Amino acid sequence: MFQSLLSLYNPWWNDSTWQIAGVRRDLFEKLITSIEKSAYITILKGARQSGKTFLIKQCITALLGGQYSARNIFYFLLDDPELAKYIEQNPAEFANFLRNEAQSRGRILVVIDEFQKVASITELVKLFYESASNIKFVLTGSSSLQIADKISESLLGRTETFVLYPFSFKEFLSATAAEWPFSFPLEDSQKLMWNFLDDPEAVFAEVKAHYAQYHFAYRHFAARQLPRYLLTGGYPQSALAANSDEAFLRLKEIKQVFLEKDIVNLLRLEKLKEFDHCMRFLALQSGSLIQYNEVQSAVGVNAPTLKQFLNILEATFLWSPLPVYSTNKISSIKKRPKGYFNDVGSRNFLASTFDRVQLEKEKGAVAENFVYSHLLMSNQYRWRGLANLFFWRSPDGNEIDFLLESKGKLLPIEVKFQRPESLKIQAGLRIFLKKMGLQHAVVVSDETLEKRLMDNEQIIIIPLVLWGMI
Repeated sequence: MFQSLLSLYNPWWNDSTWQIAGVRRDLFEKLITSIEKSAYITILKGARQSGKTFLIKQCITALLGGQYSARNIFYFLLDDPELAKYIEQNPAEFANFLRNEAQSRGRILVVIDEFQKVASITELVKLFYESASNIKFVLTGSSSLQIADKISESLLGRTETFVLYPFSFKEFLSATAAEWPFSFPLEDSQKLMWNFLDDPEAVFAEVKAHYAQYHFAYRHFAARQLPRYLLTGGYPQSALAANSDEAFLRLKEIKQVFLEKDIVNLLRLEKLKEFDHCMRFLALQSGSLIQYNEVQSAVGVNAPTLKQFLNILEATFLWSPLPVYSTNKISSIKKRPKGYFNDVGSRNFLASTFDRVQLEKEKGAVAENFVYSHLLMSNQYRWRGLANLFFWRSPDGNEIDFLLESKGKLLPIEVKFQRPESLKIQAGLRIFLKKMGLQHAVVVSDETLEKRLMDNEQIIIIPLVLWGMI
């Protein structure tokens, strides 16, 4: 049984033409560098169906014929109950198998997908790691709660961790790039926008020239694709569906698998109905301050249960709390955060925003969630999570949607999904710039690209479609 499952999950052993093509994820280069060069155990986390297995197999495709030959790469999918049961019941036999393969073949790569499904895996990996064995381990998982428990128990200080999110808008565009009748340098666009986040004032002229050069591609392709992404989001199955109706069916399936496999089977959560209500309520309140008493009342749970629900949503990479910015870091932790879904499609599905008519009514909230999710992805893919994301709110109600804190610099970001003629810069932005002694801020708009001077501070306005390149 074990050998037949291995052959099933490792098709490259017997098929020299095997490969995985498709959209190359923004995390690809960093992940494959870790696999090839890092002495640490490589861990890839992310929500179910965000593309972790596909990304890992893209890495395997790239590694074949290089540092590893076909028979030196072993992939184990512990979502398969038979394989998980075998390894759990025969840990010594499994360890001996790996040890013998490494001794006879030289250095081997062992990928264990959904590793949190087998309780003893991390102890086994730790033993191999500490014995300086000839094995490179890559572990993937969908539940940060379980992953964190297992890492803290066995692998703390021995890992290099990456987080994969659903497609960004740029990755979504990459999926259809072969169909375009013109050239559109998506990778260059992303690098330019990443540089823009570092120093908007210095890079604005280059961004403006780039947007002018590829104006046709942005206006007549990317901008026309943007409403579909804003509606159905970036989960690969949803993003690549034939139409929005099919996309929402895929999101429904993803949600059902999440509830059945993670919430019921793994986390043993009993209040499933209340948990579902909590997700829907948070979707409707996306971008708002979390009023804990209001959520408890609407969902029908007490404070400890609500805290458990929020921890689960955050740990399974579906939803995130955004803390308020304060120069007093302790004060920041104590204040109520705002909440966002990590994918706009998930937010819309849970909020029953199923068509473009409804999307138009909610475009401000959806655009804000879009800007947040792309900040979240950029933080992981570019800065490896070392940047900080906040919002700001004054006692008298002035607010800034997002603050990006990176390398000691603070960048205020406002979302105003409005037409140029109605676009207004709020007083809160001016107040915050003066308070913090900052010289510039970014406003993400519907389609405006320009620079405005406001009380000697530069306000750089960029269209939402450009923001999707980060």
